[in-house]
Amino acid sequence: MATFAPPLLDAGVFKNSEVVRSKDAHEMHHHVTNTLSAHHLDVRSVGFRASLRQGSVGSMRVCELEYGSIVQADPGRLDDYLLIQMLQAGQSRVYHEGNETLLSCDMAGVIAPTIPFRALWERDCRHVMLKIPRSKLEQACSSYLGHDLGGSLQFRIGMDLRTPTGQAWKHLMEYVLGSAPPAESCAISPIIHGHMEEAAIAHLLIHQSHNFSEALKRANDSSINVPSCVRRAEQYIEDHLLDAITLTDVAEYAGVSVSTLCHSFRRHRGSSLMCALRGLRLEGARKELLTGNGRSIVDVAYEWGFNHAGRFSISYRKRFGESPTQTLQR
Repeated sequence: MATFAPPLLDAGVFKNSEVVRSKDAHEMHHHVTNTLSAHHLDVRSVGFRASLRQGSVGSMRVCELEYGSIVQADPGRLDDYLLIQMLQAGQSRVYHEGNETLLSCDMAGVIAPTIPFRALWERDCRHVMLKIPRSKLEQACSSYLGHDLGGSLQFRIGMDLRTPTGQAWKHLMEYVLGSAPPAESCAISPIIHGHMEEAAIAHLLIHQSHNFSEALKRANDSSINVPSCVRRAEQYIEDHLLDAITLTDVAEYAGVSVSTLCHSFRRHRGSSLMCALRGLRLEGARKELLTGNGRSIVDVAYEWGFNHAGRFSISYRKRFGESPTQTLQR
């Protein structure tokens, strides 16, 4: 059975974590809401009991939740994060957009942030659940593609843990959840956790089918034979991010006409050159806001080539899933 061994979890991310146990449905609903998200809980059998514990790996939150009775949880949409449900015992059913997906120790569930769903947990069902921030996923996907997504990531819900890629995910999770030290345990743990987080996100984007999978495959295939003019153009804009450059400037450096450059760039990168430039400038602005050097959002936006604060904020939120103000307040 493709399950996650409790001893590994006890020795890793959940080590020293407090276990909340309750026979009161209202009390447990409160704890689960604080850990995951607001939801409606419908208890469908007698003898309610539940337990919950939680931990973290980088910006990802992890929890182990068990219900001893039959319950239905209806959170609607998650909005801010993607949820991966990995069963240790029992079965559950996810109802989504008129479909039903049966989850078991052999079938994990990948719930996208924008998909309305509800879940029916059978008696004595125990999940390990991983919350990945939506902004992290979309930022990584944008980086792989080389341009803004222009839409929300939508994953296939079922992840078959018996397949080679499913087994790879299982082993990755056993390593991440079993080996990751608690955040307070050592000074280098943020670095360790960061690498684990990147590995989990990369696996999902590459191996779990979603609405940008084909675009990622094309981007990977096209990168093998990218024309030198595209590479030269990318180098030029990276070297002149803070300068007022034009398409003509870039095309001249790349050694081709503007029309040839635009066509080649869109064909091999899937977006316009100026869209790529805007994305790099947004990344630069975000890094500066995260340093907390006291500069205002307007000043940072202007330095990175955004003359309209409102449009900058809209583009920023679309790319990173949060406003410049929220980044500045971290």
